[in-house]
Formats: sequence, C-alpha cells, structure tokens
Amino acid sequence: MIYAMFKGENSMGFKRGKTYNLRTEIKPVPGVLKPCLCVFDTNSTSWCPYSSLEKFLENWKIIDEKY
Repeated sequence: MIYAMFKGENSMGFKRGKTYNLRTEIKPVPGVLKPCLCVFDTNSTSWCPYSSLEKFLENWKIIDEKY
C-alpha cells in the first residue's frame, strides 16, 4: 500500500492536496499495446490509469510505502 498526496488537477474522484491510501495494479487495456498502471483509493471507488510510473509520479507525492 502507498500513502500519497494527489498533486494533479481534480479528476477521477481524486482531489488536489488530499492524501490517500493507494493500491496499484498492472492491467491490460483493450486495444492498447502497453498495460496501464492502475491506482485505486482503498477507501472509495476512485481510481486512475497511468501509462507509466513517471506519469504517476507527476501527479502524486509519495509520503509512505507499506507492504
């Protein structure tokens, strides 16, 4: 699990400046060659697909990682 602050623009149920407990999955996307990095809020139905780890890190500040 990852505890992180969303620093992107409000979207997909995530609010800028708010912190979230996240879980991640790598999933195939129909019609797309590369799988996506899907990020899910563990306390709601909010989620967002990212094309790469770099794109994820552009929108999130990781505060803590728990395994």
